[in-house]
Amino acid sequence: SWNNLIDVTVFLTNIDNGIKGKKIGWSSDLNSRIVDEEVLEINKNAMRIFEKHGAIVEDLDIKINLDDYEELDSILHLLLITPIIKFTIKKMLPN
Repeated sequence: SWNNLIDVTVFLTNIDNGIKGKKIGWSSDLNSRIVDEEVLEINKNAMRIFEKHGAIVEDLDIKINLDDYEELDSILHLLLITPIIKFTIKKMLPN
């Protein structure tokens, strides 16, 4: 199963110490996607939250055509990105 391939907890090591100084790379469109303005604004707001907590947010310049890698893109997003963002935001929100 895919769950056995990647242990996302390794990305969360020392997360209780905060994200100050941590680098977060992101791309608004992955250089190959048309992104709805509302979705883009929501993601930009999320990046601002990370910056507010001291993270260093850097725009990625991805030079690949993700249409050729649609399945891989979806799998990586589900396995890596979504759990990390959810966990991080949950830790930042007041109880």
